[in-house]
Amino acid sequence: MKPDLITPRQFKAARALLGYSREGFCHKARFPITTLRLFEAGNPVSTAKVATAVKAFENDGIRFVRDGVILANPA
Repeated sequence: MKPDLITPRQFKAARALLGYSREGFCHKARFPITTLRLFEAGNPVSTAKVATAVKAFENDGIRFVRDGVILANPA
């Protein structure tokens, strides 16, 4: 799924499926917490930053689908 189509709701769901707090995800993914907070609050952030986070989620088994997320490789 294209990063510009990912929603804040999907990010929150992905974190929940993986059991990550905002801080935990950002630490593991080396992603700026401020950017995550902005995005999850519905504020615009660059597509490149969203793509970085999407890749980190996908590396943990998350797959972004049209209406949500799925955990493709549950541990």
